Amino acid sequence: MDQSPTPTPTPLTTNALTRLLQVHQQSVAKQAASASVTALPSNPQLEDLPVITWRNKRFFLESHVARKGSRGRSSWIKDYGVFLIELDSNNQRLDTVWCCQLCDKQGAPRFFKIKATTTAQEQVVPPNDPMTLARAQIAILGMVGPWTRFTDEAEMKTNAPTLPDEITPDDVKWLYDRFYAKSEYRRKLGMMSRQVVLHSFRGSRYLREHEQMFWIQWHQSKMRSDDYLRVQATQRFKFGTPAPLRYAEDDENAIQ
Repeated sequence: MDQSPTPTPTPLTTNALTRLLQVHQQSVAKQAASASVTALPSNPQLEDLPVITWRNKRFFLESHVARKGSRGRSSWIKDYGVFLIELDSNNQRLDTVWCCQLCDKQGAPRFFKIKATTTAQEQVVPPNDPMTLARAQIAILGMVGPWTRFTDEAEMKTNAPTLPDEITPDDVKWLYDRFYAKSEYRRKLGMMSRQVVLHSFRGSRYLREHEQMFWIQWHQSKMRSDDYLRVQATQRFKFGTPAPLRYAEDDENAIQ
């Protein structure tokens, strides 16, 4: 009996929509790395520059239009993201933005305008720089520098108080007094930040992780209230480590 040959499935063709989705699936950092090694003509125009896309936004690298011989940006923030120039629908230059590398790795890149009142450099503090972290904490506690616009001094015609580079004992005194004088405005700023978080996360993985942390604390508290589990915990080298399981038919001390 002759068997009919198994039909070969027709290969699927990649349409324009699939190609577009594949481009969008690439992170901004990967697209920027690919664009940085692209060969360009001696005098490139905007049409010659490789375009970086994310959803309905289009960018190109700021370094591609930098003047020859320029040193570029020397700020440490360039190590934590990439500087881009946004394009409109007519291929005209818009604002220069900075894309956060950490957000980009999570699949949700954020773009900060360089010319905004709160610049991109003020959005990120290096986690391994204790001096910068301490200065950032003092600035928000004293509501000085960029935080002054959230106080009653926002409409001041004089220069807003800023954190000095070298803090002297006299600076410690007026900053300490300012901590208490601006506590009400600092509390309002905290409530504003809370509203931003509540309206921005919308059940993302970060919020779910925080919910898991609360659940873990609740579960551990419930375990501590159980006398049997508490006695078992005192016999272990570390709280929360499960007792080793073993099987024995006639062992009176075996776990039931």
